[in-house]
Amino acid sequence: MADVFLPAGSAQGKPAVEDVAFLVGGTYTVAIVTPPEPTDLYNPRNYQDDQGQYYVVSIIPPDGHLRYRRCDFSTPLGGYNVDIEMPGVTGASYPVVTVEPTTRAVLVLWTGTGPHVYEALSNDDGESWEVPIVAFSGGSKPAIWVGVDSSIMRGAVVGTHIELSYQAPGDMAPSAPFTMKDQTGATILVKNDTFGLSQETNDSTLRWTAELSITGETATSTWESTDDGESWKRVV
Repeated sequence: MADVFLPAGSAQGKPAVEDVAFLVGGTYTVAIVTPPEPTDLYNPRNYQDDQGQYYVVSIIPPDGHLRYRRCDFSTPLGGYNVDIEMPGVTGASYPVVTVEPTTRAVLVLWTGTGPHVYEALSNDDGESWEVPIVAFSGGSKPAIWVGVDSSIMRGAVVGTHIELSYQAPGDMAPSAPFTMKDQTGATILVKNDTFGLSQETNDSTLRWTAELSITGETATSTWESTDDGESWKRVV
């Protein structure tokens, strides 16, 4: 007797004729093998702060749970100090993580059901989390950056444009969301794609930079703002 293992997916749970046509002249036991549920992670994003702590957020399939990991020694070579599923989060994608340097609060944003962009905050390095709030209604694919002066710029794609919110140094909450516009006051139209935010560390103007996928264009472009995101000038 021989054992034959075939992939799942045949009609009625039985091997198809073409799968066993070569099995002639003997007695066989046929088992349909179902592959295991995937356990790999996707949509990973990381952040490393000025004290050497290393942070990672990623998505756990198939239900879109959000995994948070923190290592206190610059590299996860020796393992993570915190490795948890964030409570109550399902249907998540495109997470981002950063740390507010003054309060040491950990901020995580992600696209969730709605779709909306949600935000959760932790005041104990990610060991526990406040109840998530909606940061950008109707938004997706968030971005966040902490400036050199501890200001925070958040953003998300909402329809055909980007909405931003700015949190000044020392403020406990961000501004209301506002639309990303160019220097003429026109809304900057973008594709439904990820985008980047950053701030120049050696610039006295505290200039913000954004990398965008503009509607109708085949290459990304670079934009700058010197007024905390209120207006943007195209550079490239």
